[in-house]
Amino acid sequence: MKKAIVLFMAVFFCLAGTEVFAQKQMGDEMNLELQFAPLGGTPMGISGLRFRKFLSETSAFRVNLFLGGTTESNPTADAGDITLIVAGDDVLNGSRLNTIDRTFDFSIRPGYEIHFDGTDRLSPYVGVEVEFATGSTTTEDERFSYTGSIENDQVNVNGTADWVHTTKQSHTRLGFNLVAGFDFYFVDNLYLGGELGFGWGRTTMGDVEYSWDNDNAYFMRVSGGSSITATQGDDTEYYLPGGGGNNLLGLGDDPEMGGSMSAFGPTVNGRIRLGYLFN
Repeated sequence: MKKAIVLFMAVFFCLAGTEVFAQKQMGDEMNLELQFAPLGGTPMGISGLRFRKFLSETSAFRVNLFLGGTTESNPTADAGDITLIVAGDDVLNGSRLNTIDRTFDFSIRPGYEIHFDGTDRLSPYVGVEVEFATGSTTTEDERFSYTGSIENDQVNVNGTADWVHTTKQSHTRLGFNLVAGFDFYFVDNLYLGGELGFGWGRTTMGDVEYSWDNDNAYFMRVSGGSSITATQGDDTEYYLPGGGGNNLLGLGDDPEMGGSMSAFGPTVNGRIRLGYLFN
């Protein structure tokens, strides 16, 4: 990898030192970009699909679009590792249980650039962009536990179930950036560039949301298998986040409210931009 980087830099400086004038934008071209950090641990990278449309030789519309997510599964128990007693019989969990973490992210950053004369190869610019982003983190916890029924105000164990408890939190972000950068065309229609700026952003975190796919199993867990009074009856709402049952027993989902964070200051793109023009 180091040899490749050295070779690339050598070719770049050789091209930069020749007398051949590289063609810059003339207007009406389109542009895609890739970003890389030749001295970093991951030399090639992309923070979204970045597209630019030159409206003229000195102006361009741009947009950065990102859509992605991850899924990571980690086992918590192999089949047969958990034993429950139902009606005097031992019952083993019949399948492997996992904790599954998921993320989802979407962002779009439209903007506008004004380019200056620069030199035959250099195209400096200033611009502005706005940002909208949204996403979520989700944890799905697979469990094996008792289910219950209600008879004479008592909770009676009558079976077991595999079920999933889900915790999810969403976020949104709004931002505004002033940017300045340059494109250096070392051959026709192919350039390297950099960018920095000054911006403001606000990220809002939503309340944590809890859900489950088996009411009886969840009820047995948060009630601790204890009896419920006639007043409470079979109303599992009593055991939802923030309910008295949770606060008394400490076994349910504690409510967790979201918040927000605002920040402003200088920004910098830590990667070198590599792009090409096409019609």
